[in-house]
Amino acid sequence: AQAVYTAVDAYIGSLTEQDLDREIDLTDSGLGKHTLNWALHAIVIGHTHNMSGEISAAKGLQGAQGYPF
Repeated sequence: AQAVYTAVDAYIGSLTEQDLDREIDLTDSGLGKHTLNWALHAIVIGHTHNMSGEISAAKGLQGAQGYPF
């Protein structure tokens, strides 16, 4: 896992503004065409959103409060 973290950090750290503005085609996944910047943000935010929901559901199954609302 540490090798993956290191490789991802190195890749993201190497990206320039031009790299982030590059359009990528995500049509096959149903997302259309977007910039690399958009895709990276969507992955991070989407993953965090999904994990928060799963953690809240697991807490609820154990009798604890999931989301605070």
